[in-house]
Amino acid sequence: MLHSTPTQDTIVESSDERPIRSLFKEYETTFIILHPFLVAKQGCDIKFERPYPNKKEIINCASKISWQQILHETGLEDIKQVDRLLGYLHCARRTADKTDWQKLMQVVDTNDYGVPQVDWFPEIIINDLFASIKSLGYSEVKIVSLMNTKEQIVIIDDILKSDEQLPIVSTITTLDNKILIATKFDEAFSYISSTKKIIDKLIKDCDLEGFFCNADTKRGWSYIEQIKDIIDWNSKERYPKNAQQ
Repeated sequence: MLHSTPTQDTIVESSDERPIRSLFKEYETTFIILHPFLVAKQGCDIKFERPYPNKKEIINCASKISWQQILHETGLEDIKQVDRLLGYLHCARRTADKTDWQKLMQVVDTNDYGVPQVDWFPEIIINDLFASIKSLGYSEVKIVSLMNTKEQIVIIDDILKSDEQLPIVSTITTLDNKILIATKFDEAFSYISSTKKIIDKLIKDCDLEGFFCNADTKRGWSYIEQIKDIIDWNSKERYPKNAQQ
């Protein structure tokens, strides 16, 4: 599902003030993939908590929940609100709007949703994405992780057969450098850069949700300054399940 490119404040929260497109300027365009929420399939006993399920378990036992569905169920207005709340959840932001937070956590807790992963590319999308890339004629990709800067050449079929997640905070590039996928710390979304034609195919094949970056989109695209009705990490509202016990 395609969202409109969010309108962004001139001041952003991220310390990296460069537009996203400047990081991937050798590519025609960049698409932000919103990592999906998850819900257990009927009859499956799967918990989205540590120790986290592996890729096979997630693919077999979980379904995707889009940010658009979360907006519908919570009454939140836009994906910027969702991203800010996820940043607060994962301790990437110190504060959150109290009312918005309560709306989101009510829906997540009531439905036992798994929240979008950060730092890693989501397992539930991996096989669809690499099957689509393989259909373009590719058999291998280059992977570089921030935790292990040595470049690895990996066979796509090995990725498809593996139950393991992709390396943390990594870039994955086709050998001809025409497609690049990147994940970064503390973000519930990933970046894919290529031609518009290729990205359109990947969106369609994999039912990806997100938006295209414009020339001004920065990593802190969801940021707004909040000064009223906010909670921080010490607020009792941060842990609604505990508050009910």
